[in-house]
Amino acid sequence: MSVNSLMTDSPPFRQFVLDDYGHLLASMISLIDEVTFRGLDERLARRLLAEAYAEGTVTKTHQQLALDLGSVREVVSRYLGEWERAGWIRTTRGKIEILSKADLTSYRRRTSTSGALTE
Repeated sequence: MSVNSLMTDSPPFRQFVLDDYGHLLASMISLIDEVTFRGLDERLARRLLAEAYAEGTVTKTHQQLALDLGSVREVVSRYLGEWERAGWIRTTRGKIEILSKADLTSYRRRTSTSGALTE
């Protein structure tokens, strides 16, 4: 059977395909929204919180995070270094420990006049 005939002849299959397509489209729109309207610093903070294990640890390198966020390692490393100096995180090779979930959760992109890094 071809996909076209399954779509026509099988309502459960058709519903599955359309539901899956809807989820994929919603994910893509969410990603476009995030990349367009959120700065890298805010996206990085959100990613760290989302990927932290129960003990508050993210096991990714700066390079892996940069690739996930569509950036470069140097920019991600600058933000992580800033947050480490502020006491929010601790970085070791291939691991980032979140020390202050509250600060990362409430983090909002700062303007360049406040001294925070800009992209």
